[in-house]
Amino acid sequence: MRVRRCLLRSYGQHVVVKPTMGKTQTIQIVDGVLYGASDPRNPDGATLGY
Repeated sequence: MRVRRCLLRSYGQHVVVKPTMGKTQTIQIVDGVLYGASDPRNPDGATLGY
């Protein structure tokens, strides 16, 4: 986690670590291709894109 924060900061991003506020499902689009990630803390979570 610390390495990721340092990497983001090296790109000029402002990073603040805070307590967990919920769950997330994320879709990233790279060159028209959808990549999904679901929060592993939520066994019922699903990432869907179309």
